[in-house]
Amino acid sequence: MDFEIRKNRKPGGGKLTRERAAYFQLMEQGYSTREAARIIGINLRTGKTLGWQTPAERLAKLLDLAS
Repeated sequence: MDFEIRKNRKPGGGKLTRERAAYFQLMEQGYSTREAARIIGINLRTGKTLGWQTPAERLAKLLDLAS
């Protein structure tokens, strides 16, 4: 993978669009949340948040909340 960790890693430094795309790619390849977060260089908690879940997982949570 040709992904480089961003140089500015300060909180609030902007949206993690490249990291998010790389995270989804790794998840589709079968990596766990922990492995994907480590490879990309994000905190494990960040990888576990709703925004980092796959679209299918997000939809399932929304459907559960609606019922």
